[in-house]
Amino acid sequence: MSVNLELTDAIFRGLGDEPADTFYQNWLKRQMSAPAFAGLVRTALSLFRFDTGAISKWIPKAFDLMYRDYGQLTIEPLGPLHVRLSLCSMPQELAVHRNWQRSVASGLHALYFLTGVKGTTELARASATEPEMRVDLRWTT
Repeated sequence: MSVNLELTDAIFRGLGDEPADTFYQNWLKRQMSAPAFAGLVRTALSLFRFDTGAISKWIPKAFDLMYRDYGQLTIEPLGPLHVRLSLCSMPQELAVHRNWQRSVASGLHALYFLTGVKGTTELARASATEPEMRVDLRWTT
């Protein structure tokens, strides 16, 4: 975990905030075709076609493939074009690491690449005192 956090800081320091956001959006987009994720992505797309809301329900499974012992990710539909992802029980080093939280929120943008919609990701809540972060995903049809 410490290497991940150090690398994340180096990327944000070297690129700046907005270019680092773009980096993480494109990095996760590329990861979706990697062997570890390709089967999951193919299954989700074959079951749900390009239904962004339905495919978003698979994000916790993908998160578990990428991160071990980083907390529990859940998804809550808030409307037909809006879901909230909550990462609870995060280790303290993640709860205080703003760049890592921002990288996760930016990487979630890959959902829109997969489904071909325009959308936004917003780090809605992050707290160093409570080991939780929330990210709102909104998209258009």
